[in-house]
Amino acid sequence: MDEYFALNAIFGGVVLFYFHKMYVLVVKMVSVIEMEFQNTPLLNTPNMEIPPPPPPIPDEWFEENQMWHRN
Repeated sequence: MDEYFALNAIFGGVVLFYFHKMYVLVVKMVSVIEMEFQNTPLLNTPNMEIPPPPPPIPDEWFEENQMWHRN
């Protein structure tokens, strides 16, 4: 009985350690998700520069495209 108790205690300790690690991981994930869904940006995030819009497509490209599709 003593050897089974020792094995059960070791197994229980390993399972308890694993569940504790998973609990800590889930708590960290939830806290990160909560921060992501807040609309306030973090203090240490740099301001993002929005790039300018791309230039308009020249009309010659459309004409060449129509020429290719005619053949």
